[in-house]
Amino acid sequence: MKIDNLRLGFATNSSSKHSVIIFQDGHDHKDDLIETRGEMYGWEKFVLAGKESKKRYLAQQLNETLKENFNQNVVDAIIKDLLGIKPDAQGYIDHQSRWGFPTAWPDNTQLNPHNIICGIDHEYVMDMKKYLYDSRLVIFGGNDNEEGSKYDGPGERVSDWLKHEQDDLVARKEGSWWILFNQVSGAKTVLSFKDNPEKRIRAETPELVDISITDYCNKGCDYCYKSSTKQGEHAKLDDIYYIAEQLKDMKVFEVAIGGGEPTAHPDFLKILKIFRNSGIVPSFSTGSISWLRDSRCMEIIDTCGAFAYSMGRKDKLQQFTTALVYHYIPLNKAYVHIPMGTITNNSFKQLLLDVERFGLSNIVLLGYKRVGRGAQLLNRVGYKEYYPYKDWLAKILRKNSRLNISFDTVLISEMQKDLTKIGTPRMLMHTMEGETSMYVDAVSLQVGPSSFQPDLLKPFQQHDRNSLRSIWDSMDRVSV
Repeated sequence: MKIDNLRLGFATNSSSKHSVIIFQDGHDHKDDLIETRGEMYGWEKFVLAGKESKKRYLAQQLNETLKENFNQNVVDAIIKDLLGIKPDAQGYIDHQSRWGFPTAWPDNTQLNPHNIICGIDHEYVMDMKKYLYDSRLVIFGGNDNEEGSKYDGPGERVSDWLKHEQDDLVARKEGSWWILFNQVSGAKTVLSFKDNPEKRIRAETPELVDISITDYCNKGCDYCYKSSTKQGEHAKLDDIYYIAEQLKDMKVFEVAIGGGEPTAHPDFLKILKIFRNSGIVPSFSTGSISWLRDSRCMEIIDTCGAFAYSMGRKDKLQQFTTALVYHYIPLNKAYVHIPMGTITNNSFKQLLLDVERFGLSNIVLLGYKRVGRGAQLLNRVGYKEYYPYKDWLAKILRKNSRLNISFDTVLISEMQKDLTKIGTPRMLMHTMEGETSMYVDAVSLQVGPSSFQPDLLKPFQQHDRNSLRSIWDSMDRVSV
């Protein structure tokens, strides 16, 4: 198995008790099921090395997933069709060791009748089955509470990549690569069950689309790279419908909605629902807290995947957090965006302390965008309110391991070496735009690799069902 990419969402998974290990150079392990009872894979020690024993284990994994939605007779029929055996109706898999199986995309059901019956992606199960039957792969049972119970020997542990929260897990396949996206947590994994898959250069279609739904904003931030104003226009709702339909056809997982100030769009909630009803998870960033006082606030929260509060020079973090607590909004749905270059190192350190003190944990650091008013600000003679951050940012981050801190591509591009030194995994750092994401300006009807590279934007025809796909196919990856 190869892991090409990992993006953590706003929730974390518990560790697995069962270990799936692949021994590239062979092994001498044999089946050992002395401590188990039937197909009950709990805390007991066991070893599954043979094809038949691993088949029965996979059957129980599927059983745990399917029995939530079907009666046992239907479950038995589905699993027998997939694996050639029935599961043990009295068996089980320990809850911390259960794997997730993605659901099929709706339009796939016409091509694959298995998906109509069981909902899970049939091709994914077939790929996993072939991988598990590999003689080099062994499954070990055990638990964390007894010394020597859990496998801790040589070999490559792959069980953590198989374990996903089952609810709302979707996937699509590109070549021999699977992209798995959890619509609840936002976590995304790109993996292949092959030892030597083809090199993955660029996604066949975007996984994420950054979409601007308005140019209106009443903040007037002097570093705004979009140069949004009070005279800015809103995107038309008809255009949003066309865009959503095209992104649905492209099997886009999620959209990040911005502006301007997106919550100021008169149809903001309706726009969230348009994407959600298209099977696309909408999240948004905002510099406003007034929407939290709107009567539709909870409907907005329930519809979106996550939301981010973009910090301005005037800190309103406490007001933001107070509003979340007042409305009983889960704090793990909230992110804080901090545009670097707009804050001193001492203010940054205090802000991290405040984020933790107010019960928040998710922070996204944004590199300074040298376009729009952001470029004008730097060229202003005598201006002293841009604060370089390369010399001190990594040192401060090294001391703040309790917070979930992530970075945009601009910041990673600027500080990749420094971030590597403080332990940021390579698979979490991306410096190319147009590789797995693209930007759509729904106001001007233009599309490009990113929102901060205006010279690369191209117009698209909203009434052409394949317009966005055609532009994506011809778009180049661009470094930032």
